Amino acid sequence: MPLIYAPSNKLRQIFKASGILFYRYIGDKLYFLFQCEERKEHNNEKSVHFIGGKRENFENAMACAVREFCEETQCQMKPYVFYNLLKNGDRKDYWFEQGKYILYIAECPQKYYDIDLQFNVKSNDNKLYWISLDELSSAIQSGDNIYVSREWKEINTYKLSYMTVAIMKELYMNSKC
Repeated sequence: MPLIYAPSNKLRQIFKASGILFYRYIGDKLYFLFQCEERKEHNNEKSVHFIGGKRENFENAMACAVREFCEETQCQMKPYVFYNLLKNGDRKDYWFEQGKYILYIAECPQKYYDIDLQFNVKSNDNKLYWISLDELSSAIQSGDNIYVSREWKEINTYKLSYMTVAIMKELYMNSKC
């Protein structure tokens, strides 16, 4: 299913969900910020997702992505900080037809590099991780799980969600970003 770069105003009106994918470089390696969670409604399956969610009434796509980001991470910053970051920063917007999903991809400002440690997420079953493009690539190509850890204190195994695989394949395996 091909992605559409810079979705039209019409697509921006009919979207059902949206999210944010922040990226950063550590040395020469590219990393992406993902939400890793254990979903009780899916037999406690642990999976990797974009940080985002469903639209609320009369909400535009960017407002939805920012609200969901703040809800999912329980960040203490005001939502307008992230809204302005997306609105005024260098970003790319993509439309994923199958989920009627708009994904905003933006470089994470250096002052938020520790965002995965800074914000408390909904529960212990829901965490933020920076995952390298190499790790994503390997997991996508092999169909294997992703192994994430933080400062050698924990190692967790997560399955890549269907949408994460589809979008990352399209964007990064085919050099569209």
